Amino acid sequence: MPSANGIRQKIVDIIIGNNDPNNQYSNIVSHSQLVSDKGLCELTGDKIIIKSPVDITVVDGSGAIVLGVDGDGNTHYEIPGASFEIMGGHKYVYLPSDMGDQYNIVLKGTGTGMFTLIDQKIEGSQMVSAEIFNDIPVTPEFRGILAVGGAEAQIKPDGGTVIEPTSEVAGGAAGDIVPPQTTATTTGEIGAEGYYRGDVAVNLNTQDLSQDGSEPAGVFSINYRLDGGAPVVAESASITVNIGGEGKHTVEFFATDKLGNKEVVQRINFVIDKTSPEIKFNFDQIKKDLVFSAVDNVSEPSDIIITDTGDTVTAADQAGNTAQIKFSEKDRARSLRAQLTSLSYNGKTFDMGGNRLSFSWFYGYTPKIPSVIAGLQTLPVIPLILPKPGALTFLLQQARIKDGTLVAAIYAGGKTKVIEYKNRKANVKIFTGLKAIDFATEKGGIKWSY
Repeated sequence: MPSANGIRQKIVDIIIGNNDPNNQYSNIVSHSQLVSDKGLCELTGDKIIIKSPVDITVVDGSGAIVLGVDGDGNTHYEIPGASFEIMGGHKYVYLPSDMGDQYNIVLKGTGTGMFTLIDQKIEGSQMVSAEIFNDIPVTPEFRGILAVGGAEAQIKPDGGTVIEPTSEVAGGAAGDIVPPQTTATTTGEIGAEGYYRGDVAVNLNTQDLSQDGSEPAGVFSINYRLDGGAPVVAESASITVNIGGEGKHTVEFFATDKLGNKEVVQRINFVIDKTSPEIKFNFDQIKKDLVFSAVDNVSEPSDIIITDTGDTVTAADQAGNTAQIKFSEKDRARSLRAQLTSLSYNGKTFDMGGNRLSFSWFYGYTPKIPSVIAGLQTLPVIPLILPKPGALTFLLQQARIKDGTLVAAIYAGGKTKVIEYKNRKANVKIFTGLKAIDFATEKGGIKWSY
């Protein structure tokens, strides 16, 4: 009795006319024969798709290579009706099974990473089912065998545990070639676009759509990576990634369907900033008033919005966090003084406690200066009649810090005397010209420098 391969080859010979002694192709299957028996041109077998990094060969029951390239570089096509192609590094194999043939596909790792193998079952030229091995770890040392033609597909690695299919699909879904699509939405307390002032939830929702309206294979997994960290694989069509740390964040993600079709990697970027900015201020000799700026742990200083209404100064970062200081004077420039009365962050007022801060300045007038300064000075009385505004002649800058430190800087007569009392010790420095003290809020208190 002839072998299955012999029978199939005989059919091939008849179709292409190889048995015609006069080479007249007298035995080519006619159109009428094809119309009456469509089974003559229908395919039944396994279409195997192997996505790198693995090399493959197909061997028969004796272990001989019958399809693929052997170790000597020889190409074998010894299975009638079979095909073997390599495109884009991926391997595509078709093995007919209409004669009950069984083969082993030998898998050999070529690198480190993951590979996907799809075994599509074809009957009457129609895909009826598929068994998928999705994202199987592989190393250059990996060796394994996939039996084709049996009842169940399994990969049996050398010296390892049998690898079962990660998913199975049936019907038209077995021919799905369209990758799934993932939509990302972020929820949280948002400020400017891309800035949040609290924890952020990134919701990833995936749909597997078919190109021609046929049944899709279905979502297998969502892969994501936060801030360049280790990849995470979730076997689900919908997941939520929660992020709470302050700073810039990037979420990269893509989905894979049950046939191994992978979505193009997408990414979203956003910033979490839970901390209010801190306000910096000092006296400007040019503007003849206090000037303000701010610093923030996340937002750039140039991105912080400063609002000055005279008695209230507010700094707002990109996430919408605010710091606010208030003075007792409605119009500092006309009052020639400024006295800090309150400090708040995001609407919450802090107890000033031992923190006090005040300024006083004059043009063309110098009040009496005490010979000894051992505490906060009472702001000078403003005379009923003042010289016309001209050059700055007097400036008092003083603050008492909650830890007991006192700093006072008095500019008069073209010099600035800076006195610091700390731990019951006085440190006095004298500077030629005006020396402005830099003050700033700090976690509900005041700090200074020059």
